[in-house]
Amino acid sequence: MQRLMVNANWFSYSSQGLQIRAERTFLMADIIAPSVKQVSLLLEERGFSASRIHYGKFDQIPPLYIDRNQFQQVMFNLLSNAIKHCYDDPNSFEVEIQGEMKKGEYVVCFRDWGPGIAVETSERIFEEGFRTSEAIRRNITGQGLGLWVAHHIIRAHDGRITVTNHRHPLEISIFLPGYLKSRAPQTK
Repeated sequence: MQRLMVNANWFSYSSQGLQIRAERTFLMADIIAPSVKQVSLLLEERGFSASRIHYGKFDQIPPLYIDRNQFQQVMFNLLSNAIKHCYDDPNSFEVEIQGEMKKGEYVVCFRDWGPGIAVETSERIFEEGFRTSEAIRRNITGQGLGLWVAHHIIRAHDGRITVTNHRHPLEISIFLPGYLKSRAPQTK
């Protein structure tokens, strides 16, 4: 949460937007595996098992020039949302994370088998402070900043994040430019 608030403050106080400290980073070893460990307390609180989070080898994605801490924040936000929004029994919790190269872009697909989201809110979930009516009704904690921060981090890396499937599973995809294999994004 502290990192999330720091990132939110960067957007508020920096006239140039988010600052990137890009270095060669392996998505699997440097981003996904540490992020799964980060959510272990959230999983434990809900009675969920980390063994229900599946991820591929990411063989098609070489080390990329991205900001490791910021991408860990993106993955943490996606994982914590999947955990918080799974209302059913612990056995219904499941997450799948896969990566591939597609049409000159690196694509990371994050899928969860929770309740999904309504089509009409699929763009709004990336707005600052937006919370779904279901999250409010169920009194799910949050300030509506996680996906907003994720959106800005991905954009700062010349990528995009979007909902590519709304239910069963909910799929959020991150598209990153192919040039990140050889160089960092240009600061704007």
